[in-house]
Formats: sequence, structure tokens, C-alpha cells
Amino acid sequence: MDQINPDVLAWLAHLETSDLDIASLVSDGCSGLDWEDMLPWMHRPAARHRITQLPWFRTVADADDGLALMTRDRKGLDALLDWMLADCGECPRVYAPQPPIEVPAMVPLLRPIATNLPEGFSGVEAIDEHVMDCIDQMFTDIKKSYGNQAHLISFDYGTFMKQLDEKGALLLNGEFVDLNSGEQFTFCMDEIGQRMTYQSLPSSSSAKKTRSRSIR
Repeated sequence: MDQINPDVLAWLAHLETSDLDIASLVSDGCSGLDWEDMLPWMHRPAARHRITQLPWFRTVADADDGLALMTRDRKGLDALLDWMLADCGECPRVYAPQPPIEVPAMVPLLRPIATNLPEGFSGVEAIDEHVMDCIDQMFTDIKKSYGNQAHLISFDYGTFMKQLDEKGALLLNGEFVDLNSGEQFTFCMDEIGQRMTYQSLPSSSSAKKTRSRSIR
């Protein structure tokens, strides 16, 4: 930053600094621009004048996210980006909330794939109406924890029936998919242990996501 205009550095230093990271600020409804990408614009007086008119605050620079300037003035930021695109055909990296994809509260539970079947059994024979009702009731807890976009794609039939026959309790494990992102997860729901866990599959996401909680 020693090559940046001293006036720009002074302006940056006087901005309020947030303790939250970029992802948290975006979740809170803020939008912003990557500071490193903004540097070429800050060297242009006309662009610098437009940029400094917005009510910015800054994030704390770190190794993962770097530094960003954030604002709650979405209308003003949109106008600035429109000007940048019209003037130069490009703009800095933008951090902004993405509009949620609406998923109906009651997504039909299509017949999942049954794995670990007894010899000679087909999936159609195994998944009768009673089994589907049990699975539907249990998988509701996944949707409450993860979201309505969770959709069951397979489950371990052998383990499910063994637990039900021997202990009169439900143990459901298998895979589900996020209907919005296509990301797949493995999961396990244990009625006896009162636990539910799910974890993203390595092939569907480079960032490992896990969740564990009690079932009540």
C-alpha cells in the first residue's frame, strides 16, 4: 500500500472497521467491493470521487478474504457499478447477498433408492407405504435443520429394517441432495441415540460442511 496515493490511504484509515468477516456482513444484508480490485479505480480522480461518495465501512484484512469495503447503500452501489461498467466495461469483485431460491415448504418426497437390500429383493418390494411414511417423518428433521431444499436420494434399507425389527426404533442413514446447489450429503439419524448428523461429500464440495444435533 506504500504506492497508493496518501490521500486515499488517509480516507481509508478514517473508515469505520467492522469486526465481522465478509460472509457475515453479506448475510446481514451488506454489499461491497474487493479493495485490491478497487485500487486501479482509486488512482483515477473521477472514479475516486464517485467511490468516496458512498457510506463505506471496511472489513479487517485477513489471509483468506483480504480487505473489502462494505456498504448498506445497495442503490448507491448499483449506480456506481453501472457507471464502472459503462465507463470501462468491468468492475471490481462484488460481495452481495444472493436472492434466495424459493423452494416449496412441502417438496414431494419421491421414492429414494434403497441400498443394502436382502438377496432377491427389489427396491419396489422393499419400499412399501409403511416404510415411506417412516422415512418421510424422519427426513422432516433434516429439512428442519438444513432447509426445505434437502431431498432424500438414497438410504440403507438393511440397517433401517434391522434396527426396526430388533429394537423397535428408527435408524436412517443415506444421502440427500441440496436442490438449489446440487451439493450432496451423507447423513445419519439415530432415534435411540437422539442424534442427527450430515456431512457434505468430498466430490460435491471442496469445503467440508458438517452438522450434528440432538433429535427431540
